[in-house]
Amino acid sequence: MRAHYGFWERAGEREKKNWIAGLTVTDSGHQVCRLSFCTLWAQGNSPFCHNHKSRWYAVGSPDIEEFARRCEAAGDDRFDFRPLEAERQLKLELQYALQCRHDERQVNTHSSAVSPVIRLASSGLSGSLLEWPMEHRSTSCGRAGTSLTGSSNAAAGPSRP
Repeated sequence: MRAHYGFWERAGEREKKNWIAGLTVTDSGHQVCRLSFCTLWAQGNSPFCHNHKSRWYAVGSPDIEEFARRCEAAGDDRFDFRPLEAERQLKLELQYALQCRHDERQVNTHSSAVSPVIRLASSGLSGSLLEWPMEHRSTSCGRAGTSLTGSSNAAAGPSRP
């Protein structure tokens, strides 16, 4: 409300509530962000709002339709634990780690990152993540610095498109 203080002051209305009640919202013809879940105005010639445009640039300005598809599909990943049917304990540990990542709501976990972990775990190295050496937990899955449970040894974690 502070950003509109000058407008209220110049209107000469004593009561803010009366001034706010008298305001009307008009369609300005601005395009909204290309992402279906975002209702903010698009920025300049970009099809995205300021925030999504920044994220688009941050991931290398991929094809707009591909970026939109990835953003809208975020959170829809499914994880195939069938390779771990014979390793019940390991399957439960990995499912618990994924549930914790989801509950923390810090990053999205894509199946493309989890599938190699499941394949590695199903290779029969051990029956529990607790039996894996710490170094193995952090580097075996192709992304040094990010452990199987999602904690990061680096200052910044992975970002969402």
